[in-house]
Amino acid sequence: MKARWELGQPRMGRALVALLLVSALGRSAADVPVGADGWLKVSRGGVSVTCRHADARYARRVAEICEARFPGLASSMSLDEPGPLRIFIASSDDEFSDLAMRAVPEWGVGAAFPDEGLIVLKSPRIVRYPLQMEDVVVHELAHIAAGRVLSGVARPHWFDEGVAMAVAGEWRLSQSAALASSVLSGHLIPLAELEETFPHGASRAALAYAESFQAVRFLMERANVGTPGELVAAVAGAGSFDLALATLTGFSRTEFEGAFERSVARRFGWTLAVSGWSPVFLVAGVLVLVAFFVRTKRARGRMAGWEAEEEREPGRPSKRRLRSTSWE
Repeated sequence: MKARWELGQPRMGRALVALLLVSALGRSAADVPVGADGWLKVSRGGVSVTCRHADARYARRVAEICEARFPGLASSMSLDEPGPLRIFIASSDDEFSDLAMRAVPEWGVGAAFPDEGLIVLKSPRIVRYPLQMEDVVVHELAHIAAGRVLSGVARPHWFDEGVAMAVAGEWRLSQSAALASSVLSGHLIPLAELEETFPHGASRAALAYAESFQAVRFLMERANVGTPGELVAAVAGAGSFDLALATLTGFSRTEFEGAFERSVARRFGWTLAVSGWSPVFLVAGVLVLVAFFVRTKRARGRMAGWEAEEEREPGRPSKRRLRSTSWE
């Protein structure tokens, strides 16, 4: 996730300022303490990872991933000099929120600040759902590289996130199922609503990420571009996202959004069964349909029960109905 900054430079949290200062004092050795408060700095080439001692093994792994992947990733986007990179691993949710300057929702696990060459990650010890560490790190590295290449070029948030997901190879069967379910229920999020930010609710945000990945994939197909890095370089070369979009695809922003929605409907909608997809995706589509109809039937059953209850006690709200209210 790339944290979006407001106009000008944001005011950094006190914890981040302190860490930047002690990090600068660390020697060039691989693993050195950087303060009396339990912080450790791990360095590999031009990458430094600062963490609590309890996260030292994760810091070493993060540094290894950066050393192996960042130069090639930057080169793929025509970024000649990757530049120094600082990474901080937060050992608690509060620490992560402070280090990321409260720019990330509670379900987030990483934030990248390209102008500062800075990434903040949650320690795997406090992440409550399974993630691949390399995917998360490469996702944030993609934000750093793309952000530096596209510095000064305004572009939609879905483009940034879709590129990062494509670079990291973050596509799972569950995302195909989520898109299929959203297409069938008519709950796709218009790309125009993902221009500046993503929904804060975890489920809608997950759908936004899935749509972003597919939007970048669709853009690459229409532009006949082989890699996300080439796409980023093409947008940077045009100096304008809209100009690059028109040059690469012949679409205006509005036309592209409409073409994308039609593409998603064809790829994940009712034509799934005759689209020539692999058996795995066909099974996933069937499961989505079954789940959709089961939920609909259960909902109708609950509604019938609530109506019967209200008929027995006119004017009194159903307790079950009140308990059914949920927040995104």
